[in-house]
Amino acid sequence: NLVYVVSSGQRLNLTAVSSACMVFESFFQVLGFGCVPRPRAGKVLLCCALRWCLTHPVAAEKSMENKVVIPFSESQLLSSVKQYHPSTWDREDTSPDTRFYSQPRMVTHIDDAAIDRLKHYYGAAIIAALERAASENPPRTKVRVLDLCSSWISHLPQDLVPSESVEVIAIGMNSEELASNPQLSAYHVVDLNLPATNPRLFHPLSDNSFDLVINSVSVDYLIHPFRVFLETLRVLRPDGTAINAFSNRFFPSKVIQFWLRAQEPERCRLVASYFHTVSEDDSLREARGDAKFGRIEVFDISPNPGRSDPLWAVQAVKMVSLEGGGRSEL
Repeated sequence: NLVYVVSSGQRLNLTAVSSACMVFESFFQVLGFGCVPRPRAGKVLLCCALRWCLTHPVAAEKSMENKVVIPFSESQLLSSVKQYHPSTWDREDTSPDTRFYSQPRMVTHIDDAAIDRLKHYYGAAIIAALERAASENPPRTKVRVLDLCSSWISHLPQDLVPSESVEVIAIGMNSEELASNPQLSAYHVVDLNLPATNPRLFHPLSDNSFDLVINSVSVDYLIHPFRVFLETLRVLRPDGTAINAFSNRFFPSKVIQFWLRAQEPERCRLVASYFHTVSEDDSLREARGDAKFGRIEVFDISPNPGRSDPLWAVQAVKMVSLEGGGRSEL
């Protein structure tokens, strides 16, 4: 079953305000902002809390308990590519993304409270990956993170990254932004929205080589999501986790049309369906091999509902076939 976790924050109807955002988008880009700016939160206090929580995993887990869990079945998710409407991935601006992202934007796209919350969330995922690696036979002392659609900031906690225990590889669009990211061990400039020419979109990244794959506030820009999610499945280690985090902030001209029309529950269900479709569609069987995504979960991880940028995380775990026909998270 898919678990959809929500907080008590109110839903924002972006359809009603998307036109206004488009009017102001160009103006704020001239000023150097990627998106419309929002008020800043108490950064110092949040950073102190983040540092403490990352060194106290039990406290980090308890901080996630104040949520309302709403389970629903996988039958509510789309399981075939043919079930998606052809206009799902249409965009207002169809010009090449390489042109749109050619100029570096050293800006943030969510406010400080949301950034710190996402760092905390990713930090907990890294700690869990380190614990899994240490329990393997033989044990591993390092985990690898793949940051998709990366930029000059990876939204990872400075307490953990960079370190000898965590290696971060990034895929992004702008080499200047990526070169400015101090948390990266290496990066590759790849346009994930280009027409398919090579099924290995993440080339030269190896199979089963990453413990965690993250995509921060960018899944709503993907126009070939199944290619990206299949490649995510390929490079993840068995039992590895993929996390797509997003807010209600975006470039209206580049986001997919579904995102503009939908509200948060529908957006969460769309991303969850991406995981489900690449795992269940028979036409993708050869591409995915013996692996699938399991334990698909959706979380509302907004730091201050109604007072700061909202934040959602849709995630899944790579599962592989066992001899005898069973499935397990290894």
